[in-house]
Amino acid sequence: MLTRFIEKMTYLGVDKTQKVLVAVSGGIDSMVLAHLTRASGMVIGIAHVDHGTRKGESGLDRIFVKKYTEGLSVPLHIHQIDADSIKGNFHQVTRNIRYTFFHSLDYDYILTGHHYEDQVETVLMNVLSGRSLEGIPEKNGKVLRPLIEFTKEEIKSYAITHGIAYREDSSNLKNDYFRNFLRHNIIPLLEEQDPQVKQKVIGLSQKVTQDLLLLDSLTVLTDSEEIISLDSITDQGPVHLYHTIKKYGFTRSQAHDCHSSLHKKGLRYLSPTHLIVTGDKYIRIKKIGAFQDEDPNSSLSGYDTLPACVMHGGQRLLLEEVGFDECDFDLGYFYIRVDTVSEDMVLRTWQEGDKIRPFGMKGTKKLKKIFADAKYDLIQKKSSLVLADENEVIWVPGLVSSENYRCYPGERYLKLSLIGSR
Repeated sequence: MLTRFIEKMTYLGVDKTQKVLVAVSGGIDSMVLAHLTRASGMVIGIAHVDHGTRKGESGLDRIFVKKYTEGLSVPLHIHQIDADSIKGNFHQVTRNIRYTFFHSLDYDYILTGHHYEDQVETVLMNVLSGRSLEGIPEKNGKVLRPLIEFTKEEIKSYAITHGIAYREDSSNLKNDYFRNFLRHNIIPLLEEQDPQVKQKVIGLSQKVTQDLLLLDSLTVLTDSEEIISLDSITDQGPVHLYHTIKKYGFTRSQAHDCHSSLHKKGLRYLSPTHLIVTGDKYIRIKKIGAFQDEDPNSSLSGYDTLPACVMHGGQRLLLEEVGFDECDFDLGYFYIRVDTVSEDMVLRTWQEGDKIRPFGMKGTKKLKKIFADAKYDLIQKKSSLVLADENEVIWVPGLVSSENYRCYPGERYLKLSLIGSR
């Protein structure tokens, strides 16, 4: 197994001069991965994330991993999660935390212990959820999964042969999670009908992945901006467009929406990293700079490149630089002279007492009254975002903009568009 592992690491482009970070939970898969990596003579570090779960068991995993590294002269990096503070999908949120932690450390590669059965389960989960036939990528940027072709039996055998200690995660024995239900119930039943079912599932997934890689190679775009002629994509259909733009974070539904609106000028679609703008005869794809959520206010200043995004509460404010002749004075947009943007301009939620000087008026008006006139209910009012400059509200998306920010010819403006959640 060690020889195959070394060959796999070489195939993945890793040499012994590079630093690799091994993600170690304390379970058998990651402990075998750590042993193999050390036995290969590589320069390694070990990372462990304590999720604060299983009534204290995760803390025992952390202690176990810490003891394992003692005397090995191997750097250990530990991150602890406050489970009670997690909101939303626990597994998705903690996965993002884990990989953010791993990437924050100074290593050339990150190794995880995903193996053959993990791949089978992932493909089946993706199929049954209607997402795709794809599985776990063997290589995804700096993240490598060198055990993906090794079975659980091979890993267990290696652990026994080399006397590798590990901890058993008690949650793996329960059917509380869909993956465990597949592992303990569905896959064994499928194997009773066809002993080769795992190989067939993986084989089909590999064929689909190879097809998708071919499609990607045929639709390479630049990293900053690309203009695509409508003639080249109109007749190809939304699936072709999806495979053209998905590498930039656009979803299948966005591709369908965009394709159905190709001849509507000025429509915008946002991914976490890119912007699509539709034109008369083209679509333009631009890379954007993105801000992280700030609480309670998200500032408009500090962007390095345009277009850019300010994030707030799951909604995104798109910033673009335009000339006066490009301004579309619709309530869905707002324009600020580029040289007047300051760190005091923030996107925030509505507050009691907020006022604005509506366009065309001399005096101010309370937003509470504006919401009442628009027949906003309590939920709409509480969730409404406003753009404020210090204590002055200057724009309520979709409702009203400030007279104090009237536009004039000959100036350059920052165009603001509230896009909404993904």
